[in-house]
Amino acid sequence: MKQGLRVFLLLGIGLFFLASGLLKLLDPVAFAEAILRYRIVDENLAAVLALMVPWMEVVVSIGLIFRIWRQAAVLLVSVLLVVFELALASAWIRGLDIECGCLGSGVGSSVQFAFFRNILIFLVAGWLYRLEGERS
Repeated sequence: MKQGLRVFLLLGIGLFFLASGLLKLLDPVAFAEAILRYRIVDENLAAVLALMVPWMEVVVSIGLIFRIWRQAAVLLVSVLLVVFELALASAWIRGLDIECGCLGSGVGSSVQFAFFRNILIFLVAGWLYRLEGERS
């Protein structure tokens, strides 16, 4: 049972990050604009992030789905989630009424929804990281 749940969760998180990365890769300009709406970084850094983050998400998802450096992939997912949580918390505290930009343009959710969804994903990723450590 635990093994089946572990595989299901790894695939679920992997597919979520694969979709997220691929949708952002389709329109990096829209993703850069979403980053700018958080009012944390300037245009130059937003452009760099719009090119780097989607590729990080795709690489991480491949690691999770195909068992390539899976523990490292789970750790990187956790790091991405922490950074994004800080951006979401900042936007929420400042009362910004923006979509999160998580899944590319036009598919965003509210900052509050994304914040709590990411906490759940982070907790699952932590559990998976521990399980992957036990397996190696």
